[in-house]
Amino acid sequence: MTISTYANLKTAVASWANRDDLSDNIPDFIAWAHQEIGRRLRAPVLYARDDVTIDAETVSAPAGFLAAKRLYLDTDPRRILNLTDSAHLVEITAQFASVTYPTYFAVEGTSTLAFAPLFTGSATGKLLFYKAPDTLSDDDDTNTVLTKYPFLYLYGALEAMFRFLEDPDRMQQYGGLFGALIDSINTEESRDAMRGPLSASPSVGVVV
Repeated sequence: MTISTYANLKTAVASWANRDDLSDNIPDFIAWAHQEIGRRLRAPVLYARDDVTIDAETVSAPAGFLAAKRLYLDTDPRRILNLTDSAHLVEITAQFASVTYPTYFAVEGTSTLAFAPLFTGSATGKLLFYKAPDTLSDDDDTNTVLTKYPFLYLYGALEAMFRFLEDPDRMQQYGGLFGALIDSINTEESRDAMRGPLSASPSVGVVV
């Protein structure tokens, strides 16, 4: 069976577990998998772009923001902002006088972008970030992760189910599959994003 929608996923979870008595609980198991995917998956499949108006020391991140990948100011020339942590941001603010544009940014909490040094200008920031996959609620729902990696949701939901059932052997089985697939996606997608086009010298006698 193809797992391409929320309804398919619920059916697959019940089928793989060989249980027909947990229909009311399966949405909770999928919700747990969804939460863990948002917490642990950091791969290009989650990339999203959005414009952020940078005109204050702190601004709100876009909806669905999980983590920042890159941010630059759409000025002439473009200005790349360096990602740092909040403690370093405070040090920069204390050490440097006000400038036209910031040179550093940090993520504070879960949805705030902070900038340093203090600045007087205003610019559009072009943000590349990891965005949480859309929530699954209606039977026809899907999202980018379910479309590309349906077994990630399946393994995660099965891990949650067997936690609920207090079955440590099967919980570890599916938890191991879930974690290994997350690690593989994180590694392989990031590696693929850094690869250039394949090239090779043509063999003798080959028409190109």
